[in-house]
Amino acid sequence: MSIRDWAAIRRALIKGDSYNSEVNAHFADTTGDTARDAVKNICLVQSNDSALIAQQRIRFFREEVQKTHLKPTIIGQPKIDLDADVKYHPMITVEFRQSLASVPRGKPIPALPPVTIAVLPDSFSSKLGCDVPFGRSILRLLAATSRSSLNQKSA
Repeated sequence: MSIRDWAAIRRALIKGDSYNSEVNAHFADTTGDTARDAVKNICLVQSNDSALIAQQRIRFFREEVQKTHLKPTIIGQPKIDLDADVKYHPMITVEFRQSLASVPRGKPIPALPPVTIAVLPDSFSSKLGCDVPFGRSILRLLAATSRSSLNQKSA
């Protein structure tokens, strides 16, 4: 890197909304506090600093003052925002199984897909796309689902 390149980078760090303004904002409450003023002066990039000195100042501010290496990196959407839009409901999953002893020899065991039902306040809503009221209708839905899946497999 040439001297002119470093001079442009140093100007960008010192002026504008860059590094030095971030340090000044972090230490905005240092009026009369000589210890915090001293740390602020250590962190500020000066106009006569070399690239190595500026790098050490930035590293000191990030690691010792802000302690960024101790904060977890969050990638994605915070869970709090997601919880505001998503309502959770308990799910009931019914899996159909058949023992090997009950299947005649030479015939395959019918593979039935599991049926999942979400428990909603007023009804059961299944993945089949229909609403079923509470009560015995649930058993009728499960029986109809198992019969329809058997008919699809045998066809």
